[in-house]
Amino acid sequence: MPEAPEIQQPVSAAAITVPTQGVLDFDCGRISMKRQLVTLGTLSWGFDVNCMMDYVSPGVNLAGMTAYTFGDCIRACAMFNNFARNNTCMGVFFNANLTTSLPMFNGNCFLKSYLPQMSPERDLAAAASLGSAPQF
Repeated sequence: MPEAPEIQQPVSAAAITVPTQGVLDFDCGRISMKRQLVTLGTLSWGFDVNCMMDYVSPGVNLAGMTAYTFGDCIRACAMFNNFARNNTCMGVFFNANLTTSLPMFNGNCFLKSYLPQMSPERDLAAAASLGSAPQF
């Protein structure tokens, strides 16, 4: 007697809710103690972190987005450079306070095209500059 075919149930993806307010877990003091490394394949970028600082100047932001970790923010900078095959992204600004950053700036992670003098930032935030990068 032939076996009945297996009936496959459709896979349903449950929607997730991402936070749009609150403060993300971010220990800037710990991560600023050593260069933060992002490796994509065989290429690596190193970022030097300065807590409670930002790079503010006209035209400095390449792109803005929402990132839920500091690591995701610097990874976005490294990926930008990897796709562009140059090091256009020179650093980032990350703000862990979604409650203030998202309504005001529509994001909390900003890729920087150049590094003007740093300005103090009051929120739980950090600026990171590209300290080492591959040659393209």
